[in-house]
Amino acid sequence: MAPSIWRRLRTDNPNFRLQLVLRFSNRRMAADLNGTIWQHLQILKHTGHCWWGWWRAQNALDLQTDPSDEFSRLLSSGPAYIGIFSKSLGRAYIAKVDQVRTNHGEPLMTPERAATPAYYSSEAFPAWFRLIELRRIDDVEISEMSETEAAESGIQLEMLEDLFRELGTVEQTVIWLDDEVEPSLPTMEQVENSRILHISDLHFGESHEWQSSATRHPGRVTLADALERTFEQQGLAPTDTGVIVVSGDISDHGPDRNRYEDALAFFNRLFSMTGLSSKNLVITPGNHDVTRHVIDGGETQFDFSQRQYDDRIRQTEESYRQFCDELFGAPTVISRVRRFKTPSTELNFLQLNSTLPRDQYTKEYGFLGLAPLGQLEGLGKLYRDARARSEIAVNIAVQHHHVVSTVKVEHVPEAMASEIHDPVSTMVDQSNLVDWCTQYNIRLLLHGHQHKLKCRVISDRFSNADGLFVTDVIGAGTAGASWRADGEGMSFNLYDVGSENIRFRSFAMDRELTRQVPLRDAVLPTSGWMVPRGR
Repeated sequence: MAPSIWRRLRTDNPNFRLQLVLRFSNRRMAADLNGTIWQHLQILKHTGHCWWGWWRAQNALDLQTDPSDEFSRLLSSGPAYIGIFSKSLGRAYIAKVDQVRTNHGEPLMTPERAATPAYYSSEAFPAWFRLIELRRIDDVEISEMSETEAAESGIQLEMLEDLFRELGTVEQTVIWLDDEVEPSLPTMEQVENSRILHISDLHFGESHEWQSSATRHPGRVTLADALERTFEQQGLAPTDTGVIVVSGDISDHGPDRNRYEDALAFFNRLFSMTGLSSKNLVITPGNHDVTRHVIDGGETQFDFSQRQYDDRIRQTEESYRQFCDELFGAPTVISRVRRFKTPSTELNFLQLNSTLPRDQYTKEYGFLGLAPLGQLEGLGKLYRDARARSEIAVNIAVQHHHVVSTVKVEHVPEAMASEIHDPVSTMVDQSNLVDWCTQYNIRLLLHGHQHKLKCRVISDRFSNADGLFVTDVIGAGTAGASWRADGEGMSFNLYDVGSENIRFRSFAMDRELTRQVPLRDAVLPTSGWMVPRGR
């Protein structure tokens, strides 16, 4: 049977929230449909693009008017991302389109026969789409054999819906989405101060170092007390803080409700101390905030990249999501963009969920998949728009897992030593993240995870057409865990973001609350350009 393809044209929205959904049905092109995607991809790799023909199904609801004007409007701002769902294979893809050819509703031949798969290059179709990118939604490499076995169509379709939005009835060839699901960009919060407080790895629970309801330590103060005292010792006013960043591991083990009760009490105290609220909070989950045993089972080879958000993975995040709902006073999204306007700059934060398990063996690695791409494109556009206005926008990504190891030796559980040969906590798809940082002008990448204070620089000379852009990757030490890498103490970071420089400082905290010199005190350029634009 012929493949049924869903595509959604992208408007100028960084989260892939679109206004038009098309269901494409190719005619019966060959007795064996395996390899259809593969053949298009081979042409794309060879020529840089390929043409895909749209056959308008007779038994579906079709466009009632000439589609040319609508296609032109949707592509007027440049190439458009589309989602593809092959019903015959039960698999979803993402592609990018830079041209659409129509003939006033009448069928036409392919604009470029050499860039069209031979099995249908001599047939006429109502529209032809030129693809310049094509990849699977689950980030699995497309090979000649990978597309010969059908997948669970329900799972793949849900992945497509997660990235875009609910598609509605699958019987329609064309679905016009007249209303936006959500604003393309979140509301920008006005803040009086450009100081960012960055804490990580609080570990409320058995391994929490400070006083709490779950850890009774006679004579010790709470984490909030320690922060307030350290601010006072350093001559810093907590109320000069504009944004609070927490990069994961709020709890010691997510399922225990008491641990999150302690966390809620801490954040309420922190808000009172700084004069802020949850509107000023950027927060991401850590590996201790999700329930890993839920995904353990007999299927050691199960590939979780096939479905990033199935019911089992939702269960892993249940306690963390409930905690966030209480903290923010409303249902929240884990991965999202947060925007703040300071007196000197715009601060654009992207909360990344790096805790998604990819497969059974590497479920403790960091993994992002392709879901953040839309949000990253949005940040890149915000950066370019600010430069066009001669204003300053600083893009900051926040996640839990580190891109490059920060400790001398990472721990590999003995039970897994025979199965894996790499550390168990770095990013599986770290190369993607490194490329994205410089491509989409991420000035700071803030993370935690290894309880080790570390600052590195990453860049890619060829990933940004405007020049050589640099991202500072700053790993925070722990603010509350009893276990600390390489014998380090507890600490937190401050970033004072100005129009020209970012002052980065890190401060130690000990149980005796003695005054200590800053662990780090450095000045970073606000601009990430190592090679100026135009050179």
